Amino acid sequence: MLKSPVYLIPFDFTSMTKNALNIGSKLAESNDGSVFLLHVVKKESEKKEGKRMLDIFVNSLSASERKRIVAKVLDGNLYEEVGKAGDILDAPLSIMGTHGSSGLQKIFGSNALKMVSKSPTPFLVTVSEEPLTTIETIVMPFSFVKESLQVLNCVSSIAKQFGSVIHLVGYHDAKTWLKEQSIENQKMAKKVFANEGIPCEVINLPKKKSYEDELSDYMFSVRADLIATAYFKNGILPPPNSFVQVMLDNDHEIPVLTVNADELDLQVG
Repeated sequence: MLKSPVYLIPFDFTSMTKNALNIGSKLAESNDGSVFLLHVVKKESEKKEGKRMLDIFVNSLSASERKRIVAKVLDGNLYEEVGKAGDILDAPLSIMGTHGSSGLQKIFGSNALKMVSKSPTPFLVTVSEEPLTTIETIVMPFSFVKESLQVLNCVSSIAKQFGSVIHLVGYHDAKTWLKEQSIENQKMAKKVFANEGIPCEVINLPKKKSYEDELSDYMFSVRADLIATAYFKNGILPPPNSFVQVMLDNDHEIPVLTVNADELDLQVG
């Protein structure tokens, strides 16, 4: 039986996706919820072997871990099946371990970004083999665009769960009206966090380098555990080199919490 909330884990037996399962299991235990472990194969003829491997893996887990896990093998398109599963399960979060992006993926978008772009479910994406055991510091970039705040509700939930401090880092806005809109968005974000009792710091970058480079330096300096940023078509950087992709490719292998703002009604707070 699945107990709500249900955390969705796309799974391919790699160490990255096993790390994602560890995070999902901790969240499920803390919230008296469940984990839906989903392995997607390309052909129906591959389902039997996929189920055999998945059963072996699940049986290798402890009894306390197994009691919260429902494992399923589906055949089809990975991106579509994960998106449909998140929607059907009404999952508050999908946790995905990914191998990062390289070569043509950086031009056309990584597998992780394709997944995010096809689902209304928030994603926590990790590229490191190191287990994510704590989330003390969350860096949240934002801009003058209201969609950049769409991740607020999700990041608030994670911050409350882990007792995190959120660092709000605004984009370099050259025009006065953009600066004014960014300030309004900053106020809105601070209000949401204050209402939830979440510590929040506002950061002003020195504007000596590009926003992305300064943001990377800042995340490293504060030892950020998580980056929280919304995905939307009209982002800070033009597609296909989207801002979320840049965050997913960060050199420090910091996990990224993101949600497809284009798939949601714009509701903040």
